[in-house]
Amino acid sequence: MATLEKLTRLSEPSIQGAQAVRKIVKDAEDLLKQSKRDHVCICETHPKLAFLISDSHTQLKLYASLESNLRQHLADLESTTQLKEQQADDLRQEMATIIELLKDREVVENEFRSPHMPDSESGEVKKHTLYDHIDQEAVDALQVRVNDCLNELRIIGDANHEQCAQALRKIDGIIIPAAEDISVTWEGVEAIGKLVDESQSAAEEIAQDVQSIDHHCDQLRDTIRDMELEGGVLSMDDYNVLLRDTNEVSGIV
Repeated sequence: MATLEKLTRLSEPSIQGAQAVRKIVKDAEDLLKQSKRDHVCICETHPKLAFLISDSHTQLKLYASLESNLRQHLADLESTTQLKEQQADDLRQEMATIIELLKDREVVENEFRSPHMPDSESGEVKKHTLYDHIDQEAVDALQVRVNDCLNELRIIGDANHEQCAQALRKIDGIIIPAAEDISVTWEGVEAIGKLVDESQSAAEEIAQDVQSIDHHCDQLRDTIRDMELEGGVLSMDDYNVLLRDTNEVSGIV
């Protein structure tokens, strides 16, 4: 009976193993079918795949041109901003110089009436210059407007600069394979075909092994049934069958 129990315990993992192997074979067959379809697809489209190489050159040139234009735009933007800032500074300096000249240019009394009244204590009258006829509020407003325009220019320039910088960062993040890195050759297609053939042969061998394992599992079940009928006694025929199966299964595994 001990032998019968051992054989019974042995039969369970053997059957489970056979089931697991059958599932592996099924997955391998599905993968093989997909490989065949892929191989056929590659063979059919191989002449058309040449566009990848030429398109790679085109894309590289396009992005290089775009990057060059953006960098030139950045340089022009910085140059324009600096120029406008310099022009604004020049304008302020010119306005300040003109104001000083107007303050130094005295007006003859018989030409224009002085807006200044004599000092109540000293009786002196402040020098009458052309500056006295300038609207200082308008001058101040003009200077404020110049500063506002300059600030708006800086804001616009900073925004454009950031947009260009973002575009350049995106371009830097784009990975385009170089043409020499794209290998679509007929030799590669043939190599895939050989791998498919090897997979086909391996699948056929595995299928044969699965059939053999199934056969040995059936024989093991028959032996267990015979021993149960014989009261747990292992016949010489069943012993020889188990011995032969043991040798054959070890070769398969």
